Amino acid sequence: MERESLDAYIISGTDPHNSEYLPAAWKQRQWISGFTGSFGTVVVLKKMKPDFGQIPVILYRRKNN
Repeated sequence: MERESLDAYIISGTDPHNSEYLPAAWKQRQWISGFTGSFGTVVVLKKMKPDFGQIPVILYRRKNN
């Protein structure tokens, strides 16, 4: 992340085709987090500590804008 000047990286749990069953090459979320559920997204932060209390506010604003 430092080399690419990234502060955060988002890892989706899907492939470009939204396949129900992912091939091994598209299981990055499982590899980095160990999460094997059917739905989820991983956000890797470089330095910041996440404030999960802000998530409902962000989702509400996106839905109503």
